[in-house]
Amino acid sequence: MSSFALGATFCRQLLAGFKVFRSTGRNLSLLEYQSKQLLDECGVSIQKFRVLAAKNDAGRLSDFQVPEYVVKAQILAGGRGKGHFDNGFKGGVHITRKSDEAVSLADKMLGQKLITKQTPKEGILVRKVMVAKSVDIVRETYLCILMDRDHNGPVLIASPAGGMDIEAVAEETPEKIKTVPIDITKGITRDQSSAVADFLEFRGALKEKAAQEIEKLWQLFLKVDAVQIEINPLAETSEGEVISVDAKLNFDDNAQFRQKRIFDMEEETEADAQEVEAAKNNLNYISMDGNIGCLVNGAGLAMATMDIIKLNGGNPANFLDVGGGVKEDQVLKAFQILLSDTKVKAILVNVFGGIVNCATIANGVVNASKAIDLKVPVVVRLAGTNAEEARNIIVSSGLNLIPATDLDDAATKAVFRGYCVRMARSSSPPRFNNYEEDPVFQNVNFTQDISEQMRVPKSIKATGEYFDERDILPGSANLNSWNYSEKIDMTVPDRIVVIGQEQHHVLGSGTRSAPREILLENSIMSKGDTGQVRVSTPPRTISLAEHYFPTASEADDSPRHDVDEDFGSTEAHGDGNRASARHPKYSSHAAELVISH
Repeated sequence: MSSFALGATFCRQLLAGFKVFRSTGRNLSLLEYQSKQLLDECGVSIQKFRVLAAKNDAGRLSDFQVPEYVVKAQILAGGRGKGHFDNGFKGGVHITRKSDEAVSLADKMLGQKLITKQTPKEGILVRKVMVAKSVDIVRETYLCILMDRDHNGPVLIASPAGGMDIEAVAEETPEKIKTVPIDITKGITRDQSSAVADFLEFRGALKEKAAQEIEKLWQLFLKVDAVQIEINPLAETSEGEVISVDAKLNFDDNAQFRQKRIFDMEEETEADAQEVEAAKNNLNYISMDGNIGCLVNGAGLAMATMDIIKLNGGNPANFLDVGGGVKEDQVLKAFQILLSDTKVKAILVNVFGGIVNCATIANGVVNASKAIDLKVPVVVRLAGTNAEEARNIIVSSGLNLIPATDLDDAATKAVFRGYCVRMARSSSPPRFNNYEEDPVFQNVNFTQDISEQMRVPKSIKATGEYFDERDILPGSANLNSWNYSEKIDMTVPDRIVVIGQEQHHVLGSGTRSAPREILLENSIMSKGDTGQVRVSTPPRTISLAEHYFPTASEADDSPRHDVDEDFGSTEAHGDGNRASARHPKYSSHAAELVISH
Protein backbone atom coordinates (compact mmCIF):
# COMPACT_ATOMS: atom_id res chain seq x y z
CA MET A 1 0.00 0.00 0.00
CA SER A 2 1.25 3.49 -0.81
CA SER A 3 2.42 5.88 1.85
CA PHE A 4 -0.63 8.01 1.11
CA ALA A 5 -3.00 5.10 1.54
CA LEU A 6 -1.40 4.20 4.86
CA GLY A 7 -1.65 7.77 6.07
CA ALA A 8 -5.22 8.29 4.94
CA THR A 9 -6.73 4.96 5.90
CA PHE A 10 -7.52 5.91 9.48
CA CYS A 11 -9.09 9.21 8.33
CA ARG A 12 -11.38 7.42 5.95
CA GLN A 13 -12.45 5.05 8.67
CA LEU A 14 -14.04 8.01 10.37
CA LEU A 15 -16.45 8.63 7.53
CA ALA A 16 -20.00 7.36 7.36
CA GLY A 17 -20.05 3.58 7.32
CA PHE A 18 -16.34 3.54 8.17
CA LYS A 19 -15.52 2.45 4.63
CA VAL A 20 -11.87 2.24 3.67
CA PHE A 21 -10.69 3.06 0.15
CA ARG A 22 -7.22 2.37 -1.13
CA SER A 23 -5.47 4.70 -3.50
CA THR A 24 -4.44 2.97 -6.73
CA GLY A 25 -1.62 5.40 -7.36
CA ARG A 26 1.56 6.46 -5.63
CA ASN A 27 1.10 9.77 -3.83
CA LEU A 28 3.82 12.10 -2.65
CA SER A 29 4.32 12.36 1.10
CA LEU A 30 6.53 14.90 2.85
CA LEU A 31 8.44 14.78 6.09
CA GLU A 32 7.04 16.73 9.03
CA TYR A 33 9.42 19.67 8.73
CA GLN A 34 8.65 19.99 5.01
CA SER A 35 4.91 20.04 5.70
CA LYS A 36 5.43 22.73 8.33
CA GLN A 37 7.34 24.84 5.84
CA LEU A 38 4.31 24.77 3.52
CA LEU A 39 1.97 25.58 6.41
CA ASP A 40 4.13 28.51 7.38
CA GLU A 41 4.07 29.86 3.81
CA CYS A 42 0.25 29.97 3.94
CA GLY A 43 0.18 31.75 7.28
CA VAL A 44 -0.84 28.74 9.36
CA SER A 45 0.44 29.03 12.94
CA ILE A 46 3.23 26.54 13.67
CA GLN A 47 6.16 26.11 16.06
CA LYS A 48 9.46 27.70 15.13
CA PHE A 49 12.03 25.06 14.21
CA ARG A 50 15.44 24.23 12.76
CA VAL A 51 16.59 21.12 10.86
CA LEU A 52 19.83 19.25 11.62
CA ALA A 53 21.26 17.03 8.89
CA ALA A 54 24.76 16.40 10.26
CA LYS A 55 26.21 15.48 13.62
CA ASN A 56 27.74 18.12 15.90
CA ASP A 57 25.88 20.85 14.01
CA ALA A 58 25.55 23.21 16.96
CA GLY A 59 25.86 26.20 14.62
CA ARG A 60 22.33 25.60 13.33
CA LEU A 61 20.97 26.38 16.79
CA SER A 62 23.18 29.36 17.58
CA ASP A 63 20.44 31.84 16.65
CA PHE A 64 17.61 29.61 17.86
CA GLN A 65 17.18 30.14 21.57
CA VAL A 66 13.89 29.01 23.13
CA PRO A 67 12.83 28.05 26.67
CA GLU A 68 12.42 24.40 25.73
CA TYR A 69 13.34 22.28 22.71
CA VAL A 70 11.56 19.27 21.25
CA VAL A 71 13.85 17.01 19.20
CA LYS A 72 12.08 14.82 16.59
CA ALA A 73 13.53 12.25 14.18
CA GLN A 74 12.21 12.84 10.64
CA ILE A 75 10.87 9.70 8.95
CA LEU A 76 7.64 8.88 7.13
CA ALA A 77 6.15 6.79 9.94
CA GLY A 78 4.13 7.32 13.07
CA GLY A 79 4.83 6.14 16.62
CA ARG A 80 8.24 7.83 16.72
CA GLY A 81 8.02 8.75 20.39
CA LYS A 82 7.59 5.11 21.41
CA GLY A 83 10.10 3.76 18.90
CA HIS A 84 13.73 2.73 19.38
CA PHE A 85 16.90 2.91 17.33
CA ASP A 86 19.09 0.07 16.13
CA ASN A 87 21.91 1.42 18.34
CA GLY A 88 19.75 0.89 21.43
CA PHE A 89 18.75 4.53 21.91
CA LYS A 90 15.13 4.83 23.02
CA GLY A 91 12.56 7.19 21.54
CA GLY A 92 12.46 9.29 18.38
CA VAL A 93 11.03 12.33 20.23
CA HIS A 94 12.75 14.02 23.20
CA ILE A 95 12.37 17.29 25.15
CA THR A 96 15.20 19.31 26.69
CA ARG A 97 15.85 22.84 27.92
CA LYS A 98 19.50 22.98 26.76
CA SER A 99 20.54 23.62 23.16
CA ASP A 100 23.75 21.57 23.49
CA GLU A 101 21.72 18.65 24.80
CA ALA A 102 19.38 19.03 21.83
CA VAL A 103 22.38 18.65 19.53
CA SER A 104 23.56 15.61 21.49
CA LEU A 105 20.13 13.98 21.20
CA ALA A 106 20.09 14.65 17.45
CA ASP A 107 23.54 13.06 17.11
CA LYS A 108 22.19 9.83 18.64
CA MET A 109 19.42 9.74 16.02
CA LEU A 110 21.21 10.77 12.84
CA GLY A 111 22.55 7.88 10.79
CA GLN A 112 20.63 5.32 12.85
CA LYS A 113 17.54 3.30 11.95
CA LEU A 114 14.37 4.13 13.89
CA ILE A 115 12.02 1.22 14.48
CA THR A 116 8.33 1.84 15.23
CA LYS A 117 5.06 -0.02 14.78
CA GLN A 118 4.68 1.55 11.33
CA THR A 119 8.18 0.93 9.97
CA PRO A 120 9.62 -2.24 8.44
CA LYS A 121 11.22 -4.61 10.94
CA GLU A 122 14.67 -3.27 10.15
CA GLY A 123 13.50 0.33 10.68
CA ILE A 124 14.04 3.50 8.62
CA LEU A 125 17.31 5.41 8.44
CA VAL A 126 17.14 8.88 10.01
CA ARG A 127 18.83 11.49 7.83
CA LYS A 128 17.31 14.64 9.34
CA VAL A 129 16.23 15.74 12.81
CA MET A 130 13.86 18.64 13.51
CA VAL A 131 14.55 20.75 16.61
CA ALA A 132 11.47 22.86 17.37
CA LYS A 133 10.25 25.20 20.05
CA SER A 134 8.31 23.20 22.61
CA VAL A 135 4.86 24.59 23.28
CA ASP A 136 2.91 24.31 26.51
CA ILE A 137 -0.22 22.53 25.29
CA VAL A 138 -3.37 23.05 27.31
CA ARG A 139 -5.65 21.00 25.09
CA GLU A 140 -5.32 18.92 21.91
CA THR A 141 -7.83 18.56 19.06
CA TYR A 142 -7.82 16.77 15.71
CA LEU A 143 -8.45 18.18 12.22
CA CYS A 144 -8.17 16.58 8.78
CA ILE A 145 -9.15 17.65 5.26
CA LEU A 146 -9.11 14.94 2.59
CA MET A 147 -10.65 13.88 -0.71
CA ASP A 148 -13.40 11.28 -0.27
CA ARG A 149 -15.16 9.18 -2.89
CA ASP A 150 -18.39 8.77 -0.95
CA HIS A 151 -18.86 12.54 -0.93
CA ASN A 152 -17.44 13.03 -4.43
CA GLY A 153 -15.09 15.66 -3.13
CA PRO A 154 -13.31 17.01 -0.06
CA VAL A 155 -14.52 16.58 3.50
CA LEU A 156 -13.39 17.99 6.81
CA ILE A 157 -13.11 15.65 9.79
CA ALA A 158 -12.77 17.06 13.30
CA SER A 159 -12.60 15.75 16.85
CA PRO A 160 -12.06 17.43 20.22
CA ALA A 161 -10.15 14.27 21.26
CA GLY A 162 -6.87 14.96 19.50
CA GLY A 163 -3.26 14.00 20.13
CA MET A 164 -4.15 10.33 20.50
CA ASP A 165 -5.11 7.24 18.55
CA ILE A 166 -7.91 8.69 16.42
CA GLU A 167 -9.00 5.20 15.29
CA ALA A 168 -9.77 4.35 18.91
CA VAL A 169 -11.82 7.57 19.23
CA ALA A 170 -13.87 6.64 16.17
CA GLU A 171 -14.52 3.16 17.52
CA GLU A 172 -15.15 3.93 21.18
CA THR A 173 -16.71 7.42 21.06
CA PRO A 174 -18.02 8.04 17.52
CA GLU A 175 -20.03 11.01 18.80
CA LYS A 176 -16.73 12.86 19.11
CA ILE A 177 -16.20 12.70 15.35
CA LYS A 178 -17.67 15.40 13.08
CA THR A 179 -17.65 15.05 9.27
CA VAL A 180 -18.37 18.12 7.13
CA PRO A 181 -18.67 17.79 3.32
CA ILE A 182 -17.10 20.77 1.52
CA ASP A 183 -18.62 22.34 -1.59
CA ILE A 184 -15.62 22.63 -3.89
CA THR A 185 -17.09 25.74 -5.55
CA LYS A 186 -17.63 27.59 -2.26
CA GLY A 187 -14.91 26.15 -0.06
CA ILE A 188 -15.11 26.25 3.73
CA THR A 189 -17.44 29.09 4.69
CA ARG A 190 -17.13 31.16 7.86
CA ASP A 191 -20.26 29.48 9.22
CA GLN A 192 -18.70 26.06 8.69
CA SER A 193 -15.33 27.01 10.19
CA SER A 194 -17.02 28.59 13.23
CA ALA A 195 -19.23 25.55 13.72
CA VAL A 196 -16.19 23.24 13.56
CA ALA A 197 -14.23 25.46 15.99
CA ASP A 198 -17.17 25.31 18.38
CA PHE A 199 -17.34 21.51 18.04
CA LEU A 200 -13.62 21.42 18.86
CA GLU A 201 -14.53 23.27 22.09
CA PHE A 202 -12.56 26.44 21.44
CA ARG A 203 -14.16 29.27 23.43
CA GLY A 204 -14.04 33.03 23.40
CA ALA A 205 -11.26 34.59 21.32
CA LEU A 206 -9.79 31.14 20.69
CA LYS A 207 -12.88 30.19 18.69
CA GLU A 208 -12.18 32.95 16.17
CA LYS A 209 -8.49 32.00 15.98
CA ALA A 210 -9.37 28.34 15.42
CA ALA A 211 -11.87 29.26 12.67
CA GLN A 212 -9.17 31.29 10.91
CA GLU A 213 -6.68 28.43 11.15
CA ILE A 214 -9.23 26.06 9.61
CA GLU A 215 -9.81 28.43 6.68
CA LYS A 216 -6.06 28.84 6.11
CA LEU A 217 -5.65 25.07 6.03
CA TRP A 218 -8.36 24.88 3.37
CA GLN A 219 -6.53 27.46 1.26
CA LEU A 220 -3.35 25.42 1.60
CA PHE A 221 -5.27 22.30 0.56
CA LEU A 222 -6.30 24.01 -2.68
CA LYS A 223 -2.99 25.72 -3.36
CA VAL A 224 -0.79 22.62 -3.23
CA ASP A 225 -3.25 20.11 -4.79
CA ALA A 226 -3.31 18.08 -1.60
CA VAL A 227 -5.38 14.93 -1.17
CA GLN A 228 -4.95 15.02 2.61
CA ILE A 229 -3.90 17.49 5.28
CA GLU A 230 -3.92 16.02 8.78
CA ILE A 231 -3.23 18.13 11.87
CA ASN A 232 -2.85 16.13 15.06
CA PRO A 233 -2.84 17.89 17.35
CA LEU A 234 -4.36 21.26 16.54
CA ALA A 235 -3.45 22.56 19.97
CA GLU A 236 -4.57 25.28 22.36
CA THR A 237 -1.51 26.64 24.20
CA SER A 238 -1.06 28.28 27.58
CA GLU A 239 -0.17 31.49 25.71
CA GLY A 240 -3.63 31.62 24.13
CA GLU A 241 -2.57 30.44 20.68
CA VAL A 242 -4.00 27.85 18.31
CA ILE A 243 -1.07 25.99 16.71
CA SER A 244 -0.68 23.11 14.25
CA VAL A 245 1.82 21.06 16.24
CA ASP A 246 2.11 18.05 13.93
CA ALA A 247 1.17 18.00 10.26
CA LYS A 248 1.03 15.34 7.55
CA LEU A 249 0.40 16.31 3.91
CA ASN A 250 -0.18 14.06 0.91
CA PHE A 251 -0.43 15.23 -2.67
CA ASP A 252 -2.05 14.15 -5.92
CA ASP A 253 0.57 12.78 -8.32
CA ASN A 254 -1.55 13.99 -11.23
CA ALA A 255 -0.75 17.56 -10.16
CA GLN A 256 2.99 17.09 -10.42
CA PHE A 257 3.22 19.19 -13.57
CA ARG A 258 2.07 22.31 -11.67
CA GLN A 259 3.56 21.45 -8.24
CA LYS A 260 7.11 20.79 -9.40
CA ARG A 261 8.71 22.59 -6.43
CA ILE A 262 6.80 20.46 -3.95
CA PHE A 263 7.50 17.21 -5.76
CA ASP A 264 11.18 18.06 -5.88
CA MET A 265 11.10 17.97 -2.06
CA GLU A 266 10.44 14.24 -2.07
CA GLU A 267 12.95 12.16 -0.16
CA GLU A 268 13.27 9.16 -2.46
CA THR A 269 15.25 7.35 0.22
CA GLU A 270 12.09 7.45 2.34
CA ALA A 271 9.78 6.26 -0.43
CA ASP A 272 9.34 2.65 -1.50
CA ALA A 273 12.08 2.02 -4.10
CA GLN A 274 9.82 -0.18 -6.22
CA GLU A 275 7.05 2.42 -6.24
CA VAL A 276 9.51 5.13 -7.26
CA GLU A 277 10.91 2.99 -10.09
CA ALA A 278 7.40 2.15 -11.28
CA ALA A 279 6.39 5.81 -11.31
CA LYS A 280 9.39 6.64 -13.51
CA ASN A 281 8.06 4.15 -16.08
CA ASN A 282 4.40 5.25 -15.90
CA LEU A 283 3.38 2.14 -13.97
CA ASN A 284 1.10 2.19 -10.94
CA TYR A 285 2.68 -0.08 -8.32
CA ILE A 286 1.87 -0.59 -4.64
CA SER A 287 3.79 -3.13 -2.58
CA MET A 288 1.87 -5.59 -0.40
CA ASP A 289 2.67 -8.54 1.86
CA GLY A 290 1.93 -11.66 -0.21
CA ASN A 291 3.97 -13.85 -2.58
CA ILE A 292 1.94 -13.78 -5.83
CA GLY A 293 3.19 -10.99 -8.10
CA CYS A 294 0.44 -9.39 -10.20
CA LEU A 295 0.76 -7.70 -13.60
CA VAL A 296 -2.62 -6.39 -14.73
CA ASN A 297 -4.01 -3.69 -17.01
CA GLY A 298 -6.63 -1.51 -15.36
CA ALA A 299 -7.13 -0.63 -11.70
CA GLY A 300 -10.49 -2.40 -11.39
CA LEU A 301 -9.21 -5.61 -12.94
CA ALA A 302 -6.12 -5.40 -10.72
CA MET A 303 -8.31 -5.20 -7.61
CA ALA A 304 -10.43 -8.12 -8.84
CA THR A 305 -7.26 -10.12 -9.50
CA MET A 306 -6.06 -9.57 -5.95
CA ASP A 307 -9.47 -10.59 -4.62
CA ILE A 308 -9.56 -13.85 -6.54
CA ILE A 309 -6.03 -14.69 -5.44
CA LYS A 310 -7.23 -14.33 -1.86
CA LEU A 311 -10.29 -16.47 -2.60
CA ASN A 312 -8.00 -19.22 -3.87
CA GLY A 313 -5.95 -19.26 -0.67
CA GLY A 314 -3.10 -17.02 -1.79
CA ASN A 315 -1.88 -13.50 -1.01
CA PRO A 316 -1.02 -10.86 -3.62
CA ALA A 317 2.47 -9.37 -3.38
CA ASN A 318 1.48 -6.13 -5.06
CA PHE A 319 -0.94 -4.00 -7.00
CA LEU A 320 0.48 -3.31 -10.49
CA ASP A 321 -1.53 -1.57 -13.19
CA VAL A 322 0.39 -1.26 -16.47
CA GLY A 323 -2.34 0.87 -18.04
CA GLY A 324 -4.09 0.72 -21.40
CA GLY A 325 -1.23 1.98 -23.57
CA VAL A 326 1.46 -0.34 -22.27
CA LYS A 327 4.46 -1.12 -24.49
CA GLU A 328 6.82 -4.11 -24.51
CA ASP A 329 9.61 -2.24 -22.71
CA GLN A 330 7.19 -1.38 -19.90
CA VAL A 331 6.31 -5.07 -19.54
CA LEU A 332 10.02 -5.82 -19.10
CA LYS A 333 10.33 -3.08 -16.49
CA ALA A 334 7.21 -4.39 -14.73
CA PHE A 335 8.77 -7.87 -14.50
CA GLN A 336 11.98 -6.41 -13.13
CA ILE A 337 10.06 -4.52 -10.45
CA LEU A 338 8.04 -7.60 -9.52
CA LEU A 339 11.13 -9.79 -9.24
CA SER A 340 12.98 -7.22 -7.15
CA ASP A 341 10.57 -8.25 -4.39
CA THR A 342 12.15 -11.35 -2.86
CA LYS A 343 8.78 -12.44 -1.49
CA VAL A 344 7.43 -13.14 -5.00
CA LYS A 345 7.24 -16.89 -5.67
CA ALA A 346 4.96 -16.79 -8.74
CA ILE A 347 3.70 -14.16 -11.18
CA LEU A 348 0.15 -13.87 -12.48
CA VAL A 349 -0.30 -11.87 -15.70
CA ASN A 350 -3.97 -10.97 -16.21
CA VAL A 351 -4.77 -8.78 -19.20
CA PHE A 352 -8.06 -7.93 -20.84
CA GLY A 353 -7.33 -6.46 -24.26
CA GLY A 354 -9.66 -3.57 -24.89
CA ILE A 355 -7.32 -0.73 -25.70
CA VAL A 356 -4.19 -2.81 -25.19
CA ASN A 357 -3.29 -5.51 -27.71
CA CYS A 358 -2.92 -8.91 -26.03
CA ALA A 359 -0.20 -9.82 -28.54
CA THR A 360 1.86 -6.88 -27.30
CA ILE A 361 1.60 -8.17 -23.75
CA ALA A 362 2.42 -11.72 -24.86
CA ASN A 363 5.55 -10.60 -26.75
CA GLY A 364 6.53 -8.47 -23.78
CA VAL A 365 6.13 -11.42 -21.40
CA VAL A 366 8.16 -13.73 -23.68
CA ASN A 367 10.96 -11.20 -24.22
CA ALA A 368 11.04 -10.30 -20.53
CA SER A 369 11.28 -13.98 -19.60
CA LYS A 370 14.24 -14.43 -21.92
CA ALA A 371 15.98 -11.24 -20.79
CA ILE A 372 15.59 -11.84 -17.06
CA ASP A 373 16.02 -15.64 -16.95
CA LEU A 374 12.96 -16.16 -14.79
CA LYS A 375 13.29 -18.45 -11.78
CA VAL A 376 9.63 -18.34 -10.76
CA PRO A 377 6.58 -19.74 -12.59
CA VAL A 378 4.54 -17.28 -14.68
CA VAL A 379 0.82 -17.87 -15.24
CA VAL A 380 -0.64 -15.90 -18.16
CA ARG A 381 -4.31 -15.19 -18.76
CA LEU A 382 -5.07 -13.05 -21.82
CA ALA A 383 -8.53 -12.13 -23.11
CA GLY A 384 -9.86 -9.65 -25.63
CA THR A 385 -8.07 -8.13 -28.62
CA ASN A 386 -5.89 -10.72 -30.41
CA ALA A 387 -6.16 -13.08 -27.45
CA GLU A 388 -5.82 -16.21 -29.61
CA GLU A 389 -2.68 -14.90 -31.29
CA ALA A 390 -1.30 -13.96 -27.87
CA ARG A 391 -2.00 -17.43 -26.51
CA ASN A 392 -0.13 -18.99 -29.48
CA ILE A 393 2.83 -16.72 -28.75
CA ILE A 394 2.90 -17.92 -25.14
CA VAL A 395 2.49 -21.62 -25.98
CA SER A 396 5.02 -21.63 -28.83
CA SER A 397 7.66 -19.69 -26.88
CA GLY A 398 9.19 -22.86 -25.47
CA LEU A 399 9.48 -21.12 -22.11
CA ASN A 400 8.03 -22.16 -18.78
CA LEU A 401 4.98 -19.92 -19.21
CA ILE A 402 1.70 -21.40 -18.04
CA PRO A 403 -1.41 -20.39 -20.02
CA ALA A 404 -4.75 -20.12 -18.23
CA THR A 405 -8.26 -20.32 -19.65
CA ASP A 406 -9.91 -17.81 -17.33
CA LEU A 407 -9.20 -15.71 -14.23
CA ASP A 408 -10.20 -18.40 -11.74
CA ASP A 409 -8.00 -20.95 -13.50
CA ALA A 410 -5.13 -18.45 -13.54
CA ALA A 411 -5.44 -17.68 -9.83
CA THR A 412 -5.61 -21.36 -8.91
CA LYS A 413 -2.49 -22.16 -10.91
CA ALA A 414 -0.56 -19.16 -9.59
CA VAL A 415 -1.38 -19.89 -5.96
CA PHE A 416 -0.51 -23.58 -6.28
CA ARG A 417 2.79 -22.98 -8.08
CA GLY A 418 3.74 -20.16 -5.76
CA TYR A 419 3.18 -22.50 -2.84
CA CYS A 420 5.29 -25.22 -4.46
CA VAL A 421 8.16 -22.79 -5.01
CA ARG A 422 7.94 -21.64 -1.40
CA MET A 423 8.09 -25.27 -0.20
CA ALA A 424 11.01 -26.11 -2.47
CA ARG A 425 13.06 -23.11 -1.32
CA SER A 426 12.29 -23.46 2.36
CA SER A 427 14.83 -25.25 4.57
CA SER A 428 11.89 -26.24 6.75
CA PRO A 429 8.94 -26.98 4.46
CA PRO A 430 5.78 -25.04 5.40
CA ARG A 431 3.87 -28.32 5.37
CA PHE A 432 5.50 -29.21 8.67
CA ASN A 433 5.97 -25.66 9.96
CA ASN A 434 3.01 -23.65 11.24
CA TYR A 435 0.56 -25.90 9.39
CA GLU A 436 -2.38 -24.35 11.21
CA GLU A 437 -1.47 -20.86 9.98
CA ASP A 438 -0.84 -21.79 6.35
CA PRO A 439 -3.58 -20.21 4.19
CA VAL A 440 -3.28 -22.83 1.45
CA PHE A 441 -3.91 -25.78 3.75
CA GLN A 442 -6.64 -23.88 5.56
CA ASN A 443 -8.48 -23.18 2.29
CA VAL A 444 -11.34 -25.70 2.26
CA ASN A 445 -11.78 -25.74 -1.52
CA PHE A 446 -8.05 -26.26 -2.10
CA THR A 447 -7.62 -29.14 0.33
CA GLN A 448 -10.87 -30.82 -0.71
CA ASP A 449 -9.90 -30.63 -4.38
CA ILE A 450 -6.46 -32.15 -3.71
CA SER A 451 -7.95 -34.90 -1.53
CA GLU A 452 -10.48 -35.86 -4.19
CA GLN A 453 -7.85 -36.10 -6.89
CA MET A 454 -5.23 -38.10 -4.95
CA ARG A 455 -5.72 -41.88 -4.82
CA VAL A 456 -3.61 -44.79 -3.56
CA PRO A 457 -2.78 -46.90 -6.65
CA LYS A 458 -4.05 -50.48 -6.80
CA SER A 459 -0.77 -51.69 -8.26
CA ILE A 460 2.64 -50.44 -9.36
CA LYS A 461 4.40 -51.72 -12.47
CA ALA A 462 8.13 -51.21 -12.93
CA THR A 463 9.35 -51.36 -16.53
CA GLY A 464 12.63 -50.63 -18.24
CA GLU A 465 15.36 -52.01 -20.42
CA TYR A 466 17.67 -54.80 -19.30
CA PHE A 467 20.96 -53.85 -17.75
CA ASP A 468 23.54 -55.72 -15.72
CA GLU A 469 24.88 -54.14 -12.55
CA ARG A 470 28.22 -55.79 -13.33
CA ASP A 471 28.51 -53.56 -16.39
CA ILE A 472 28.04 -50.34 -14.46
CA LEU A 473 29.29 -51.14 -10.96
CA PRO A 474 33.02 -51.97 -10.71
CA GLY A 475 33.83 -55.04 -8.65
CA SER A 476 30.20 -56.20 -8.50
CA ALA A 477 30.69 -59.56 -10.16
CA ASN A 478 28.79 -61.37 -7.41
CA LEU A 479 25.67 -59.22 -7.75
CA ASN A 480 22.63 -60.79 -9.36
CA SER A 481 20.80 -59.04 -12.19
CA TRP A 482 17.11 -58.76 -12.76
CA ASN A 483 15.60 -58.52 -16.18
CA TYR A 484 13.83 -55.20 -16.00
CA SER A 485 12.35 -55.66 -19.45
CA GLU A 486 9.75 -57.81 -17.72
CA LYS A 487 7.03 -56.02 -15.82
CA ILE A 488 7.07 -56.62 -12.10
CA ASP A 489 3.69 -56.43 -10.41
CA MET A 490 3.75 -55.12 -6.85
CA THR A 491 0.65 -55.12 -4.72
CA VAL A 492 0.23 -52.07 -2.50
CA PRO A 493 -0.93 -53.16 0.99
CA ASP A 494 -3.93 -51.48 2.57
CA ARG A 495 -1.88 -50.75 5.64
CA ILE A 496 1.27 -51.83 7.47
CA VAL A 497 1.19 -52.17 11.24
CA VAL A 498 4.46 -52.32 13.19
CA ILE A 499 3.62 -54.30 16.34
CA GLY A 500 6.91 -53.86 18.12
CA GLN A 501 10.54 -54.88 18.01
CA GLU A 502 10.80 -57.48 15.24
CA GLN A 503 7.16 -58.46 15.11
CA HIS A 504 5.97 -57.11 11.75
CA HIS A 505 2.50 -57.86 10.52
CA VAL A 506 1.34 -56.99 7.02
CA LEU A 507 -2.43 -56.88 6.68
CA GLY A 508 -4.62 -56.96 3.60
CA SER A 509 -6.08 -59.36 1.16
CA GLY A 510 -3.59 -61.01 -1.14
CA THR A 511 -0.48 -59.68 0.60
CA ARG A 512 2.59 -61.75 1.43
CA SER A 513 4.19 -62.31 4.78
CA ALA A 514 6.92 -59.98 5.98
CA PRO A 515 8.37 -57.61 3.37
CA ARG A 516 11.41 -58.99 1.58
CA GLU A 517 13.64 -56.32 3.10
CA ILE A 518 12.80 -57.59 6.58
CA LEU A 519 13.33 -61.23 5.61
CA LEU A 520 16.67 -60.32 4.07
CA GLU A 521 17.72 -58.48 7.19
CA ASN A 522 16.85 -61.43 9.40
CA SER A 523 18.61 -63.90 7.16
CA ILE A 524 21.82 -61.88 7.41
CA MET A 525 21.81 -60.80 11.03
CA SER A 526 21.32 -63.24 13.87
CA LYS A 527 18.72 -62.15 16.39
CA GLY A 528 20.51 -63.74 19.26
CA ASP A 529 23.91 -62.15 18.82
CA THR A 530 23.67 -58.40 18.54
CA GLY A 531 27.43 -58.11 18.78
CA GLN A 532 27.67 -58.82 15.05
CA VAL A 533 26.28 -55.40 14.21
CA ARG A 534 27.83 -53.34 16.98
CA VAL A 535 31.02 -51.68 15.84
CA SER A 536 33.07 -49.09 17.65
CA THR A 537 33.86 -47.10 14.53
CA PRO A 538 31.99 -46.80 11.20
CA PRO A 539 33.18 -49.42 8.70
CA ARG A 540 34.90 -48.33 5.53
CA THR A 541 33.16 -50.94 3.39
CA ILE A 542 30.23 -53.30 3.75
CA SER A 543 29.86 -55.99 1.10
CA LEU A 544 27.30 -58.73 0.66
CA ALA A 545 29.13 -61.78 -0.66
CA GLU A 546 26.14 -63.87 -1.73
CA HIS A 547 22.40 -63.82 -1.36
CA TYR A 548 19.50 -65.22 -3.25
CA PHE A 549 16.74 -62.87 -4.44
CA PRO A 550 13.65 -64.74 -5.61
CA THR A 551 11.76 -63.41 -8.60
CA ALA A 552 8.14 -62.35 -8.34
CA SER A 553 6.97 -65.57 -10.00
CA GLU A 554 9.02 -67.71 -7.60
CA ALA A 555 7.63 -65.78 -4.68
CA ASP A 556 4.13 -66.60 -5.89
CA ASP A 557 4.88 -70.31 -5.33
CA SER A 558 5.63 -69.75 -1.66
CA PRO A 559 2.98 -70.61 0.96
CA ARG A 560 0.57 -67.71 1.70
CA HIS A 561 0.15 -66.66 5.27
CA ASP A 562 -0.68 -63.61 7.28
CA VAL A 563 1.88 -63.76 10.05
CA ASP A 564 5.49 -64.85 10.16
CA GLU A 565 6.08 -67.52 12.77
CA ASP A 566 9.63 -66.23 13.29
CA PHE A 567 8.10 -62.91 14.29
CA GLY A 568 6.33 -64.32 17.31
CA SER A 569 2.97 -65.63 16.08
CA THR A 570 1.53 -69.12 15.64
CA GLU A 571 -1.62 -68.13 13.69
CA ALA A 572 -2.27 -70.29 10.60
CA HIS A 573 -4.62 -70.11 7.61
CA GLY A 574 -7.87 -72.03 7.40
CA ASP A 575 -6.16 -74.88 5.59
CA GLY A 576 -4.45 -75.82 8.86
CA ASN A 577 -0.95 -75.53 7.47
CA ARG A 578 1.37 -73.56 9.69
CA ALA A 579 3.16 -70.90 7.63
CA SER A 580 6.91 -70.82 7.56
CA ALA A 581 8.15 -67.28 7.22
CA ARG A 582 11.50 -68.39 5.91
CA HIS A 583 11.12 -69.79 2.42
CA PRO A 584 13.43 -72.81 1.78
CA LYS A 585 15.33 -70.81 -0.77
CA TYR A 586 16.26 -68.29 1.88
CA SER A 587 17.76 -70.93 4.17
CA SER A 588 19.59 -72.69 1.34
CA HIS A 589 21.55 -69.61 0.37
CA ALA A 590 23.55 -68.28 3.25
CA ALA A 591 24.60 -64.67 3.21
CA GLU A 592 28.04 -63.55 4.32
CA LEU A 593 28.30 -59.99 5.63
CA VAL A 594 31.85 -58.69 5.56
CA ILE A 595 32.67 -55.51 7.49
CA SER A 596 36.08 -54.03 6.85
CA HIS A 597 37.77 -51.32 8.87
